[in-house]
Amino acid sequence: MRLAVAVVVGSLIAFLSMPISFNVLALVGGELTVRPLQSILTAALVLGAVIAATRFRQARALLKATNRYLLIFLFLATASVAWSVFPLTTVARLYRLYAEFFACALLALVAWQPSRFPRVLGYALLFLTVTSIIYRLVDPAGALEEAAVAGNVQLELLGAWRGITLQKNTLGTIAGIGTIVWLSELTAGRRPLLPAWIGLVASITCLVGSRSNTSMFAAIFCVALMQLILKAPAIKNRRTVHALMFVLVSFFLVYSLGVLDIVPGFYSFIEPFVAMTGKDMSFSGRTSIWAIVKDEIALHPFLGIGYAAYWTGPDDPLSPSAVFLTRLGFYPGEAHNGYLDVLNELGVVGIIALIGYVFEFLRQSVRVLSFDRGKAALCIALLFYNLIGNMSEAYWWNGYVGFFILTLASFDLARSTLEMGRQARASSRSPSTGLVPRPGTPRTAVDPRRGFGLTRR
Repeated sequence: MRLAVAVVVGSLIAFLSMPISFNVLALVGGELTVRPLQSILTAALVLGAVIAATRFRQARALLKATNRYLLIFLFLATASVAWSVFPLTTVARLYRLYAEFFACALLALVAWQPSRFPRVLGYALLFLTVTSIIYRLVDPAGALEEAAVAGNVQLELLGAWRGITLQKNTLGTIAGIGTIVWLSELTAGRRPLLPAWIGLVASITCLVGSRSNTSMFAAIFCVALMQLILKAPAIKNRRTVHALMFVLVSFFLVYSLGVLDIVPGFYSFIEPFVAMTGKDMSFSGRTSIWAIVKDEIALHPFLGIGYAAYWTGPDDPLSPSAVFLTRLGFYPGEAHNGYLDVLNELGVVGIIALIGYVFEFLRQSVRVLSFDRGKAALCIALLFYNLIGNMSEAYWWNGYVGFFILTLASFDLARSTLEMGRQARASSRSPSTGLVPRPGTPRTAVDPRRGFGLTRR
């Protein structure tokens, strides 16, 4: 069962990054088109429902420990069917969203071990990056991003890799996350080391090949932050980490307001920081997209237009997003800013829930610091990667790979919090038995017959 769950989760990470349908025999001149994502989502939903029903007590405990704002978002997205301008589209996306939530809960409920989450994530990213490199060698033209948009050649897309993923920014995202994950594995000294080195080299290669400036900047920043948490002598207690994280999150929230030009005066403040990401103040033409989305937000500021109800596709003339074809001559498919997309789909209530989710995620990560320092550092790095990446791409709460990975981290933190509390209670009851390992080196075997596991040396 544990292996099956790990395979389902790893497959979701891979196929969420790839086109919905693809020809698996293209390289050998054959034709066999497959669409595996829907089957995997259905398997996750069914398996998750069965496990939740048979292990109701454990599932309820896991949900109680899960980031409450993540559950609020799930409720808000579900409730938005009532006011969505395209309720059927919202329901279709909710099917995918619930399947992903069940998959994340399954990994934490059935297959959890301290190193399970980074291992499953790492090997899925290893597959994507190595296969993208092979594809680039075998079919150099097919592995490159299409440089022409609406008949105009975009210099930033010229020669950029997309590999086997949806686009260059998707490859940049998974390569940046892969760099963080494999460096975390190497820093922790976990075995085996050969896949970690291969994964790190492949991730860096794809990161450079994707030419995604935002992903490169986010990866460098998050690797430095992760090493600071792990190695810096000044960071010895949770209070220091709390203060550092609060300052950094506050900065990125201010930066986001400046990028979107919501608060007067912030726009000039962020200009030198924008230059560090390799972009100009138009963010490669994204500001014109943001202006149109902000006009739409003004029509429904409180609750939004409905979850997944705005970007319904360029072939739908009734969609409010069809205005991009007439005003800009192309269809971007997203706001290229995750904060704007949340505000547009779920309104101010959704943004408040997002801010709450970020700070609750940080609180849980810092709490796990004394239990598993490596995992806490990795989760914090993944959060900041999303904070940075969503300034120019949109994957907050949209069901794609970036959000799915952070949801996996959220459920893993919930399970780690439960294990930490259980071990503390066991230690207080029998402090001299030696059954509880030292903080930071937990070894837990999950036994479904005895709640959340047995701790042993």
